[in-house]
Amino acid sequence: MKLVSLNCWGGKMYEPLMAFIDEQKSDTDLFCFQEVYSSSDLVTYGATRMNLFQEMQKVLDGFRAFFFPVMKGNDLEGPVDTPTENGLAIFIRETIPVDQFSDDIVYLERYLHTGRYGDHGQNMAHISFTHHGIPYTVFNLHGLCSKTKTDSPARTEQSRIINQVRSRCLGSKHILCGDFNFEHGTQCMAMLEQPDVPALAPMINLITTNHIPTTRNALFPWPDKFADYTLVTPDIVVHDFEVVSNEVSDHLPMVLKFE
Repeated sequence: MKLVSLNCWGGKMYEPLMAFIDEQKSDTDLFCFQEVYSSSDLVTYGATRMNLFQEMQKVLDGFRAFFFPVMKGNDLEGPVDTPTENGLAIFIRETIPVDQFSDDIVYLERYLHTGRYGDHGQNMAHISFTHHGIPYTVFNLHGLCSKTKTDSPARTEQSRIINQVRSRCLGSKHILCGDFNFEHGTQCMAMLEQPDVPALAPMINLITTNHIPTTRNALFPWPDKFADYTLVTPDIVVHDFEVVSNEVSDHLPMVLKFE
C-alpha cells in the first residue's frame, strides 16, 4: 500500500499542489492532509484556497473523502467574514473497505481560538480499514502550534490523548502521520514512540530512522527543520519511505509504501 501525508498550507501553492496530488493518485491508497479548507461558495480569500477540500474531491475521483473540521471563520492570516471550516482530510481508495472513522480533539476545543498566535483547537483523525484481510488504523494529526516546538504541559497532554485514542484501536496495525509541530528528542515525542500504556505497541519514527534532514523547504522562512513525522508500529512492513523535495507547500510531503 501507499500513503501520502502533507500539510497543504491552505492551498497557498494551489497549482503545484494539485499537480502533485494528480501525479500521486494513480498508485496511492490513502492521502492524509492537514490545513485543508472547506467552503461551498468561495474559491480564494487572500492566499487561502477556501474550497480546497472540494477541489481535491474533483481530482481524487475513485477515492472516498472524509473531512474533519476543527476551526471555522478563519483563513491562513486570521478571521474572515465568510463561512468556511478548516481541519484534516483523509482520502482512501474506494476499493478499500472502511470499518470506522472519527476524530478526537487533542488540544483545547473544536472551533475555539484564543486570539493568540496558533492557539486554537487541534484534532487528530483516524480511519480503520481492512486490506487483504489485515486490519489497519491510520491516524492523521495536526498538533498544537506555537512559536517554539519544545516540550510543554499542553504537548504532554496532547501525547497522552493520542496514546489514549490509539488504545481504543487495538487489534490493528498502526500508522501515525501528519504535522506534529514539535522537535526531535522531545519528551512528547518519546511518549509516542514508547507509550506507557499497557498493551499499546511502541512506534518507530521513520523520520529519525531514515535520517531525514528536514521536512521543510525554502518557502518556510524560519530555522526549524522539522514539523512532520510518520510513525509506525513494528508489525508494519516498510517497503519504502521518502520525504519528497518540492514546493507544493511550506511543508514537504511524506510518502510511505508499506504492508
